Amino acid sequence: MLKQFDCAAIVLHDPCHVRYACDASNMTIWHMRNQIRYLLVPQEGEVVLFESLFVDRAGVEQLIGETIDRWEPNFSTSYSSVGPKVFEQIEKWADQLHSHLQPICKGSSNFKVALQGGDPLQGLALENKGYKLQSGQQVIEHARSVKVPGELELIKCGIQTTADATSYLHSCIKDGVSENQLWSALHFYNIA
Repeated sequence: MLKQFDCAAIVLHDPCHVRYACDASNMTIWHMRNQIRYLLVPQEGEVVLFESLFVDRAGVEQLIGETIDRWEPNFSTSYSSVGPKVFEQIEKWADQLHSHLQPICKGSSNFKVALQGGDPLQGLALENKGYKLQSGQQVIEHARSVKVPGELELIKCGIQTTADATSYLHSCIKDGVSENQLWSALHFYNIA
């Protein structure tokens, strides 16, 4: 899809898209709120996972798929993590990403980069470095619409599991049961 949309690379922030692209699955829900992970997927070259500075390499390596060529610590740009230093952190983030994007884009003579998610200020920081931004959401959704062998069966399995969990949840609804008890039953079923 990067070729189809004429992009040298895509930067993914959404943890569901990151997992889809490289199978990095740890702390997905937490990463939805705290932007401390992103993935750089070039049209040609190394796929790089950037993870927060407080996650150690050994902890990350056992949780990521085989499609990651390199892991690097990144600069959190989440206001909840860095507070008023957010602008300074975004500049550090852009500098770090620029060090990876520049050789990719120069080599292909294409400075068009798809950006999905993140803080809008991150996009501005990349534009200030000379990159032409494209909707990363558009690119990744088109990529995800292409199904690989076995993917439809996996989706059907996920739907059936959800239906089974919902049935289990319904069986737990009784007079006097609290909402927390019901949620714990659903989480128990999903984890089991």
